[in-house]
This record gives sequence, structure tokens and C-alpha cells, in this order.
Amino acid sequence: MINKVMVLGGGIMGLGIAQVIAQAGKTVYVRDLNDTILEGAKRRLMENQEKLVSKGKKTQAEMDAL
Repeated sequence: MINKVMVLGGGIMGLGIAQVIAQAGKTVYVRDLNDTILEGAKRRLMENQEKLVSKGKKTQAEMDAL
């Protein structure tokens, strides 16, 4: 069984893939060419999760666990 996944690229597609894998309860590592891209990806991920929490589709605990 696969429990850890490495995603290469923190762009829109890489972030989406990483998010789906993380929501499935797996450990995800995201790598990119520079830290600026990774910081942007993390920010977008948190914004996406906050929207789901505000709409009642996820709990704050689920967001924190991700």
C-alpha cells in the first residue's frame, strides 16, 4: 500500500493532485524549482480549504489535519 507520495511541481495541476492525495489521508511531499512557487502553492491550498470550511463542506479539524 502506498502511504507517501512525492509530487513534482507546485503549480495548479501539481497542487490539485497533492490536495486529492492528502485528502485521502496519505502523506504528500511537493517539490518545485524554488521556494516562492511552493509558498504560493501552500497559500492557495489553505485558501481552498478555508472556502470549503466556510461553506460547511469540511470541518476546521479536517482542514487542520490536511
